[in-house]
Amino acid sequence: MIIVCVCSGINAEYGEGFKQQLSRCATSSMSYRITDAAYIKILLHAMKYSTSQVSGVLVGKQTKDGVLVVDSLPLFHNVILAPMLEMAFLQVEVYCSTLDLNIVGFYHGEEIVGQSEKITEPLLTIIDKIQNQFPNACLLLIDNN
Repeated sequence: MIIVCVCSGINAEYGEGFKQQLSRCATSSMSYRITDAAYIKILLHAMKYSTSQVSGVLVGKQTKDGVLVVDSLPLFHNVILAPMLEMAFLQVEVYCSTLDLNIVGFYHGEEIVGQSEKITEPLLTIIDKIQNQFPNACLLLIDNN
């Protein structure tokens, strides 16, 4: 099961504590769609490294109907370190520029059962950075239950 938490338009229906954590994000009615291939890559990444944190980038484009996530690029299956993240984003930006796509979001899954609804400061920082380039960026959290 996957929880989609959209930082530019949160559809938070996951309890009061979760809504409080998301209160830093703005609200809108943006529509988000994800292709089957992108979805499957996220699930396979999470299943392969089920005892580790998993993180990756969502790439796609703005359409007249909302945001279309066309691919997910797995980045880490351990703790996210700033220098590695910076280098990964540089490489993803080059990749996206060749295909006329944007970084439209980030996905993350925790290794500890029950931590899937927790949005940490580092995740908010990552999304803030993505939103500087793509205002409708989203954060997709993987439910590890």
